[in-house]
Amino acid sequence: MLFGLLCWSQASLSAETFQQQLNAAEQLFSNDAKAGEAAFLALLQQQTEPEQRLKVQQLLCWALAPAQPAAAIALQQKLLAPSTAEVTPTSATMPELWQLRFQLCRGYAEEQRGENQQALDIYHEILKSELKQQDPELHIRALSLRAEQYARTGEYPKALADFQQALTIAAQHNDPNAESYLSNALANLYADPAVADYQDAIPLYQRTLAYHRSRNNLQDEATALFNLGSTFESMGDLPQALTYLQQALQVELQRQQPDDIAYNQRSIAIVLTKSGRAAEAVVLLDQAIAHYRSSNNLEFLAYCQLSRAVSYKALKQWQQAADDLAAAAQYFKANPNARFEARLYKEFADLQAQRGDWQSAFLLQQQQLRLDVQLQQQLLDQRTSALKTQLQTEQIRSDKELLQQKNLLQQQQLQDAEQLKLWQMIALGCAVLLILTLLVLMQRQRKLSRQLADLALLDELTRLPNRRHTVAMAEQLWQQSSGNRTNFTVLALDIDFFKKINDTFGHQAGDLVLKKVAYCLRFSLRPQDKIGRVGGEEFLILLPSTEQHQALEIARRLCQEVAALKWPELQENQQVTLSIGVASRQQQSDLLQLWHQADTALYQAKHQGRNQAVLFSS
Repeated sequence: MLFGLLCWSQASLSAETFQQQLNAAEQLFSNDAKAGEAAFLALLQQQTEPEQRLKVQQLLCWALAPAQPAAAIALQQKLLAPSTAEVTPTSATMPELWQLRFQLCRGYAEEQRGENQQALDIYHEILKSELKQQDPELHIRALSLRAEQYARTGEYPKALADFQQALTIAAQHNDPNAESYLSNALANLYADPAVADYQDAIPLYQRTLAYHRSRNNLQDEATALFNLGSTFESMGDLPQALTYLQQALQVELQRQQPDDIAYNQRSIAIVLTKSGRAAEAVVLLDQAIAHYRSSNNLEFLAYCQLSRAVSYKALKQWQQAADDLAAAAQYFKANPNARFEARLYKEFADLQAQRGDWQSAFLLQQQQLRLDVQLQQQLLDQRTSALKTQLQTEQIRSDKELLQQKNLLQQQQLQDAEQLKLWQMIALGCAVLLILTLLVLMQRQRKLSRQLADLALLDELTRLPNRRHTVAMAEQLWQQSSGNRTNFTVLALDIDFFKKINDTFGHQAGDLVLKKVAYCLRFSLRPQDKIGRVGGEEFLILLPSTEQHQALEIARRLCQEVAALKWPELQENQQVTLSIGVASRQQQSDLLQLWHQADTALYQAKHQGRNQAVLFSS
């Protein structure tokens, strides 16, 4: 009996030592990829047990996937290739569950390379297997990754189903971190205007709120409160929306983050104006405008001026409303944004109608309708692009949806044309009929605005332009630089060892890092520069009229400023760094080639040790 206890104790100690060695190799990899990989390989040579060898190689695969996806794929292929020379089991002898685990790592690596369809196919195959039931972590992760792919292509019902199933599994296995992450992801989908299941989103946001409150996580608590307020506003429950938004503001005041405070003040002011409390809204907007002026954030200053103009109109302070609209229009004239320009025309038309200037109101309304048609066309183009991707696997369904979209566009264009003709006829009639027609059009515009809510182009987590918006801005700047014959430079950025942060501190910590780094980058750039989030931890910065040496200096400064950030939310002495690739327009044939060159320089920065900027050289 005593001998048996001694053997058990030695086995436990060996397992504990093995886990410590694995953790040490992973930590070393996060600081120095080359040294970390060597440590993994050395540890692999020490192991004789097949299960332990597989654990080493699996952890190495996930370590490689974010920054070196090709290396992760090569490792997975080597492990599953038919061979008798390797000590590690091959595809012929490796347990099927382990094959699925390495396949999932392969899928994630394909996703990092931009091969989204190939990644989705891999997730499909894994989730078809009955063996996934034996590994809840594998099951949850595969469902979450597939749901994110579905959401990216607008297949919301499928994304919702996968997130719901993953949440159920996490609850069954008492994994509160996974439950919180999945609850928030699922709630975001429910609250999306394309889904609009607000009643289902609310309890999930409330669950996320309770989780962050129990851990005294003020930043995520404020985000959950804000999401609840926005959802109630979308439902039309303005008192509840106001309650949650004001609570979010109180938390932001505790955090003393001026930008988040101003953002919440504007959101509360919008609800106050809708609730008939425009005077209170003006007070909050005055404070937000003062902040954005002092921080020289001209974009959000224009948004606040537009919101304050609406409040002034509600108070019948016509001149103040006109002044704010003119100020906002000046910004959007220099920085075109069709959606907000349409909103400006709408508000100007309403203001002129209130003043009795019906002719000006009519002309402004025509401008608004022209932009609405343009936005509808852009929306169709975006959806058509998504449908082309889906066509490879769902040919019949995609053809049908594309036809429906074209028919809807034609019907909308016919309705707009008929409306314009009606306006032209009414303009020749009496003033009373013109007033009635304007009111009808304004009501119709409110409905159209709700339909266009899904045109929001901001990444919800970082509040930066999302990938689609960023690519559109990049194309516009590329064309401008071609016409003006000026230089154009892009920076490809990637947060170093971001997966390690997620694995060590959880997805909430990863979200915190993304938001804090995004905030630092946004306010460290010049007013004319553009930044967007184009991937998980990837960002793209657009520098118009900027030479190579200037761009390299900017990139190095960004590396320094991010590296200097403090992270009391994670752990003492924790550092987050960036790797940046710099590419300037020379003889490239198109924007994608320039972006690829920046990515190439980014990978070079990674290989050279990270926390640095590298200029692309052919």
